[in-house]
Amino acid sequence: MNRKTFFFASFFLVSCALPALAEVNCEQIRRYAKTGRTEEDIAETMVIDLETVKKCLQGGEAGAAPTPAAKK
Repeated sequence: MNRKTFFFASFFLVSCALPALAEVNCEQIRRYAKTGRTEEDIAETMVIDLETVKKCLQGGEAGAAPTPAAKK
């Protein structure tokens, strides 16, 4: 395997894996839903799975960053 092919294959694999590792922005999903988009459209637009969209729309924070504890 030559260097160009190896570099391209490595880049392709990393670029495909990055969206799966990213956090999901549930607030953005809710904004899209308010504009009338379907769950399938939102999942396709944000390149995430449909179950994650459904969790966010049901009020869950699927994959969102944890919120800091409230100060007393």
